[in-house]
Amino acid sequence: VLWLLIAKTSLSKLFFAEPASIQHIQELRASIEQQQLPEIEALVSEYRFDFSVGFERVSNDDLNQLAMSLMNSLSTWSTEIGSDEESYERRLAILETLMRRTNVHQNTQLCLCIHVAKLRLIDALRMILAAMSRANIKDCFMQRTEATNDPAFVRSAQRLRLDISDIGYSLYDEHETITQFDAQRMQQIDDVELIMHYAKKAGLDSNWFWIKNAENYTAFDYLIFNYGRHPKIVRMLEEFHVVNMNFLKKVTAQITQSDCHPTEPALFPHCCSPPIIESWDAFDVYWQEQRPVILRGLIPNVEYVSIQSLVHRFGNIPVMISEIPYGTLFGKKSWAVPMGHFYEMMMDKDLSASFYAFDQEIMGAHRKIRQFFNLFLPYIQEHAIRNKYGRTYQLAMGAANSGSPPHWHKPAFNALYNGQKMWWITPPAFSTYSSMNIAKWLQSGAYSLNEPHYCFLQRPGDIVFVPQRWSHAVRNTEPSLAVA
Repeated sequence: VLWLLIAKTSLSKLFFAEPASIQHIQELRASIEQQQLPEIEALVSEYRFDFSVGFERVSNDDLNQLAMSLMNSLSTWSTEIGSDEESYERRLAILETLMRRTNVHQNTQLCLCIHVAKLRLIDALRMILAAMSRANIKDCFMQRTEATNDPAFVRSAQRLRLDISDIGYSLYDEHETITQFDAQRMQQIDDVELIMHYAKKAGLDSNWFWIKNAENYTAFDYLIFNYGRHPKIVRMLEEFHVVNMNFLKKVTAQITQSDCHPTEPALFPHCCSPPIIESWDAFDVYWQEQRPVILRGLIPNVEYVSIQSLVHRFGNIPVMISEIPYGTLFGKKSWAVPMGHFYEMMMDKDLSASFYAFDQEIMGAHRKIRQFFNLFLPYIQEHAIRNKYGRTYQLAMGAANSGSPPHWHKPAFNALYNGQKMWWITPPAFSTYSSMNIAKWLQSGAYSLNEPHYCFLQRPGDIVFVPQRWSHAVRNTEPSLAVA
């Protein structure tokens, strides 16, 4: 009888635990935020926290807040890697406890597996995927964005692109330069490989990896954008399905003679001008293959825009200036000064070359300034899908000899209204990221490429298309005004 009473008590706690109240949910949320493992263990052992009800059907937002606390804890965890081993082990134990006692990892609206993949929490990802059901892995991996029809694996590959701030804080060494090879080591491919492993284990059809989004890209296209024909990528393909590698979209990673403009002069050794086109109809191949190109004469109102007219209309509006664009990301000082005052600095030969105005806030906050430039990109803005992609507009203004050191980012269009700019564009394999100002970069000998690259002069009315991961540096050869 005693044994039956003990067994009944244990089983009732295991299978018939009392549902968690709002107070219990709030207590668990606080314990997660404070990393209190014993309190978490006690709460999830005593009460039932059911994440299967679906967040949209919860009558209050307490469960949503609990999920957000868990997400925030994971995000904080990702920033502590390598600096706090004790906290890492504690957070891993908390996650293991939640998965053992609740069904949070099986919720296909929350999809913890995708979140930890984005954060590159490899131990957590392995733990979650191993505990998920095949059906739920499929549901999470197959979820698509409305705008692009991209499944989660494609988005996981896309987010491997570097963000400027991720690199900025790493440039405090004496060389002030980082190569793309170094950057790739900072974000290993292991998490994507792990996702593919469990996708195969969950029985996803091979066609899933080849589903094309609205831009006609597959998940593997995005991986090749970031890694080239990496041996691991090739092995994944071979293991999963017998695939002809020619199916992969061509993404230009180097420059050959056929990629150069036939008549534009070569300004430096080992460099040439990119192709020049004069209509948007000819642009599609450069977007699809991510190749640099100059679009000539396609800025609609270039003859009506000047530095003087901009300053006359908007001279009281402050603009951010620094030695290099977004200088605060690299430990450089930046100042907000009225645009009219900065124009006076540009005209002062003793000050002009030291500062460069590069500001996205001014374009985002002032609709009239955007209307003043009226930059229109029909290839993007007249397309039903591409028009939904996020866009950031940036004002660039500086005197002769100001500019931007080498850097790379997502695809960009750079429209020049006034002045003249000297460009250096480098293929991904030889790209660098520098926190030196452009004058110091040129004088330091950092620009000594023996590999083919682009160098050319941009003139008013030109739009320069810079693909993702192509490093580029710019020097104003005259006072210049541009929008990117």
